[in-house]
Amino acid sequence: MEMDFDIIEFVSTWILLPITVIFIFAIVFAGFKSLLSIAARNLGLFFTFSKVIGLATILFGLLLLSREDMNWKITLLEIWTGILMMNLIPIFVLGQAAVALSISWFYWIHRFITDDIMFFEILGDSAFFLIFPTMFILTILNFETRIASFDYKFFGPRLPITKYI
Repeated sequence: MEMDFDIIEFVSTWILLPITVIFIFAIVFAGFKSLLSIAARNLGLFFTFSKVIGLATILFGLLLLSREDMNWKITLLEIWTGILMMNLIPIFVLGQAAVALSISWFYWIHRFITDDIMFFEILGDSAFFLIFPTMFILTILNFETRIASFDYKFFGPRLPITKYI
């Protein structure tokens, strides 16, 4: 019985986990690429969709307060990330995005590794607080817009990602 458990643990750790990670990176890359093409074709639609996802990130970030083991600082971090996705503070967006996303990635990966949480909770948290914000904020950084006047004209990239993809 002990040997069966060791075989299952070996297969799941050394074979299935790398395959899952590669699969997730492929999905994220494909999603990011499709967001870039949507933004290139219809920037207004992309920013509307980004604001909806940013609002969902803020709402789910507020729901983090109802968890026993969550800190209020993480709620503030996710509200900040949602505000970045909604592009409400268009000042130093590159620096804000770098700080917010790096803190978020560090915290959530540390939490996934150290805490004993359910797999579906990891999927939901990583989707709403890591994957979606990263894809949308990087796409927003690819386009320079004047959001305050609701004029979605293309002025040039802040972070020219499309050159490298």
